Amino acid sequence: MGSEFSNANMTAPGLEDFSYAIVGEEELDGKACYKIESIPVDTKLEDQYGYSKSLSWIDKNSYLVYRIEYFDFDGELFKTISNREFKKLDELKGSYMVTNMYAQNHSNKRSSEMIMNRVEITSANSSYFTVAYLEK
Repeated sequence: MGSEFSNANMTAPGLEDFSYAIVGEEELDGKACYKIESIPVDTKLEDQYGYSKSLSWIDKNSYLVYRIEYFDFDGELFKTISNREFKKLDELKGSYMVTNMYAQNHSNKRSSEMIMNRVEITSANSSYFTVAYLEK
């Protein structure tokens, strides 16, 4: 069983790995959004991420990313990810987590949806994130 989500879709990209430009402003599902183009800074990073550029719709008020379109190496749209729902994790920090994502692959006509029904913040011992602990 496969998924239309890739590892690159599930992790935050390195900010220095891309050049960014505001290419417009659009309304998306009633939300005023910035339309941001992201292009990997070199071909090695294109290969690593698996696409030549992306377009993101980012809410002007919350800065949440509601849609990302990915383009293949020929410049053709091949995947769209829609972030449909978010859960606010921290009131003071204003941090959120996507709880409903939908990926549509335009090349193979398949789609995947990920829904998280329960999201909790738990405390963790900081030693869990050391090299020594991870090498156990």
